[in-house]
Amino acid sequence: MDGTLVDLDVDWEGYKKERGNRDVMKCLDLRERFELENIDNIGVRERVVNIARGLCDKKLAIFSRNTHKTISTAIKDMGIKFDMIISINDVEKPKPDPEGLELILNKTNVKKEKALFIGDSDIDRIAGERAGIKTLMVNEI
Repeated sequence: MDGTLVDLDVDWEGYKKERGNRDVMKCLDLRERFELENIDNIGVRERVVNIARGLCDKKLAIFSRNTHKTISTAIKDMGIKFDMIISINDVEKPKPDPEGLELILNKTNVKKEKALFIGDSDIDRIAGERAGIKTLMVNEI
């Protein structure tokens, strides 16, 4: 979500410093605090949001390394109905593990041959490849 639909104003360096060597999955409260700290400074990627709005007849989902509360807060005024949201809170292994994408495909009954995953980073590209889903990078849109 961050970098694809929106740009969050997160001090990722400060987060990494405070997290230290602790596992990302054991520091979700810390991650959420850093993500929400400047949530009012969110930048919306209008081009991608408008594409998503135009796909209202398709099943839409979010798979993100952001926390569920951050995602919900960031998308609340977009006017897009997402059929499913998978956050870092919902998986045992975050991206680039394809667990979240596979969960979305299973729960929405979408075949991977019919799916399109849009991301903004190498982590997204790798997750899409591992899931066997066509992946489009946001900078290609």
